Amino acid sequence: MLKEKQLGQAEQKRIVHRLQLAEGQTIDQLLDPQFWAHVAKNISRHDIIEVLTSDYTEYAELFVIQAEQLFTKVRILSRIELTDAVDEDTDEYYVEHRGKGKWCVMSAKDKAKVRGGFDLKEDAIAAKEQYMADKAA
Repeated sequence: MLKEKQLGQAEQKRIVHRLQLAEGQTIDQLLDPQFWAHVAKNISRHDIIEVLTSDYTEYAELFVIQAEQLFTKVRILSRIELTDAVDEDTDEYYVEHRGKGKWCVMSAKDKAKVRGGFDLKEDAIAAKEQYMADKAA
């Protein structure tokens, strides 16, 4: 039989953190306990960490199994791709995340930015399609 003190609100037992990886950082690096050295003091055992890659193409949820002053051990609970597995940018223009949360339309030929400043990838894709249609006309 369960005792009443065994069951409680999760929000009172652990913290859910959100981590936005910097460009060049990967979810796989998070499995190295030393990776967390500078922030480990802010993390507790059994916390959850929601992770987004810098280009918003991958999401993971981590469970903290050990948290010490200078390291943290985590396990990946879930990991999903946020983009289609098929490369949709086979045209002479493609969509790319350029930092600061903005998406741009890029030229495949010279890697120059054609259009930029889109908050959503879908908006950048629509702008790419419109740009290509205007250019073909």
